[in-house]
Amino acid sequence: MISKPPKIIQWNARGLARAKLEEFRFNLTRLNPFFVFLSETHWSDAFLISFRAYSCLSLNRPAGHKGGVALLISKRFLFVTITFPQFDTLEVIGATVNVDGKLFDLVSVYCPRGNLEVAELISLFSCLKNDVIVGGDFNAHHPLWGRSSQSNKAGRSLFDFLTDSHYILCTPPKLEARLDPGSAVPSTLDLTLASPSIASGLTISLGTDWGSDHIPLLLFFDLSLHKEVTQSNKWVFRDKFWPSWNSTIEASLNLVNFTSICDPTLVDAHFNDAVISSSSKFFSSNTSSCTHAKEPVRPWWNSDCQKTVALYRRARSRWIASPCQSTLLHLKKAEAIKKRTILQAKRDSWSSHLSSLSLAGNPKKLWRFCKTMLGSQSNFPLSKQYQIVDSHGTGVLNSADKAAIFLDQFSPVQAPSSAAEAETAKLQAYVNDKINYPDPISPLLRPFSGTELNSALISLKSNATGSDKIHNKMLAHLSSANRSHLLHMFNVFLEHGYVPSQWKKSVIIPLLKPSKPPDKPDSYRPISLTSC
Repeated sequence: MISKPPKIIQWNARGLARAKLEEFRFNLTRLNPFFVFLSETHWSDAFLISFRAYSCLSLNRPAGHKGGVALLISKRFLFVTITFPQFDTLEVIGATVNVDGKLFDLVSVYCPRGNLEVAELISLFSCLKNDVIVGGDFNAHHPLWGRSSQSNKAGRSLFDFLTDSHYILCTPPKLEARLDPGSAVPSTLDLTLASPSIASGLTISLGTDWGSDHIPLLLFFDLSLHKEVTQSNKWVFRDKFWPSWNSTIEASLNLVNFTSICDPTLVDAHFNDAVISSSSKFFSSNTSSCTHAKEPVRPWWNSDCQKTVALYRRARSRWIASPCQSTLLHLKKAEAIKKRTILQAKRDSWSSHLSSLSLAGNPKKLWRFCKTMLGSQSNFPLSKQYQIVDSHGTGVLNSADKAAIFLDQFSPVQAPSSAAEAETAKLQAYVNDKINYPDPISPLLRPFSGTELNSALISLKSNATGSDKIHNKMLAHLSSANRSHLLHMFNVFLEHGYVPSQWKKSVIIPLLKPSKPPDKPDSYRPISLTSC
């Protein structure tokens, strides 16, 4: 049992698709790492894959070939992809990641033929400007880290590079993550290199078997993150508390003789304080904050899936203890059963849900199920999930810089034209005239009526809350007495031409337009969350 989640998982997957991919997703949810280094994904550019909690960078071979590397980065972090030269002996993908203001260069590598050159290692590390973690399957044999006294070209090249550089091999000696599929002979091929400042606090251990001939490596190091609020307040309402909720609001407002107050700032403050105070008493406020979102648990991953995974691992342990033809056949049979069970569970879940659909069903339930199955829902704003480049094509690693880029995109500063200035002056003069010489019969100057208020409250639809934290359900459930208080507040605002400061604020969420490149600011449209 792992007592704390690893910060990084490093794994040669030997093909990551279908049942193995689903098992990998389950383990991502269970372990919840910040980053994942993958080797031998066997993906192609036509194989579209996405994760709810991770941005996925990959370098794939042409369709029909194996190999390939990938780097998964928690959507908690801003990152910029590192550009590497074309290597002859290495497959490399990497990114510079901003971890609470500190930059790290993370690189996933794979050396397929074990013919690594020192010059290519030097070239790779010359592209890295920050503290570094480089991990992957180097296919490098050497006595320094393996049990064999023999070394190959990759092992000698890596040894020579480490001898002449300040980087440190963090993999413990004889940490044998790879077992030969035929003989069960172990070897140490999955290696991790890091800068001295990271290596001093980094520990590596073996995980459990995930269906490859390589066991995943679990990397632990000190990486404390502040918690980040990812959503506005979500109130959890219970119908039985509405009467008590209204009574508390009414008592609070009567205590300050609310209907006799004519100062708009005081009216605004008293009404908001009464509503929020009563809501906090009777309804829980679910403000989501976390250091790292998780991959969703697939609804079809059931006890049968877990049972066959456990049986497969048991068969593998017996094969390792006694590598012979009978235990190998038993292992392959257990693996086939595991894959078939996982895929069948997924198909059965879809079939069961689709057969339960009807015109009278709940559409929210349908979309919630689909999003969970597809992993398309995210706890983090979309603007954090993708790299954004500035006008020079440079990736942005700072949240404030990213916000400024979106501000320029959504609300560009433009010098007003003479025609626009003239039109503004004309409008201002008209408004001032109506204020100074009001028309007593104009319906726009009459106070709001109770009928108008009730009509407006009936049409409330939005479930989002703005900066004042007041939900439309609260306004819709106001009692008659509290609706009178709300009406008094609106009429005081109207009389004084007052607009509360919180009504002038909005939370802007950039949403990616369909089929648009996610790194371009003009690929997004803004959605504004305002106060009710």
